[in-house]
Amino acid sequence: MNPAADRPMADVRDVPVLHTVLDRELGLLPQAVRGVRPGDVRRVAVVADHVALVCSLLQRHHRGQDLLLWPLLTARAGHAAAAVVPVMREQHRAIEGARSEVVRNLADWRSTARSGDELAAAIERLTLWAVRHHALEEKEVLPLSARNVTAAEWAGLAGYTFTGHDTKTLALLSGMLAYEAGPRAARRPLTGAPRSVRLLIPFIRRGAYASRTRSIHGTARPLLPGG
Repeated sequence: MNPAADRPMADVRDVPVLHTVLDRELGLLPQAVRGVRPGDVRRVAVVADHVALVCSLLQRHHRGQDLLLWPLLTARAGHAAAAVVPVMREQHRAIEGARSEVVRNLADWRSTARSGDELAAAIERLTLWAVRHHALEEKEVLPLSARNVTAAEWAGLAGYTFTGHDTKTLALLSGMLAYEAGPRAARRPLTGAPRSVRLLIPFIRRGAYASRTRSIHGTARPLLPGG
């Protein structure tokens, strides 16, 4: 059953921006990990925190779809959903397996501060899965969502992705999105945040992301390898 025709429907344009952020951040991480000198415990902690944040954001995005989006599409989009939702679920399982491998290697790297080669290789495998999956999602899932999911339901999905963060982290996530697509996209992490936070973050998000990228990559405008 489709949602009532008089309800505003989902505006799905922010999702490709989030995918670009995830794909970019994942793509930058192997070089950052390999650039840490073995034994540099302080530097390991800085880079490891960013790896953990990116992996957490990826997991929340996909878990929200598993819990909230796939049931809606299955109930409303008929044969089109039946063709694509099982593929999405299977890819999510593969991505979660690759992410879990990253998390295991990350814990070892934090505790030993040895060479990050194994962690970097695990991130590269995760990145390949994520990039492939996000491209298919944008081609097949987003058009279905725009026709079958209401704006209110879509806002709930965004809220799930970005919930549970403190103001500092919300500013960083908002800055990541603004870096790609400007202020409109940067509002996405603020869904459900207190009004005081929504008013504050536009003033600090650019600095928050620039500070993070300088600490990880040595520049406020990092380039992907080969970029």
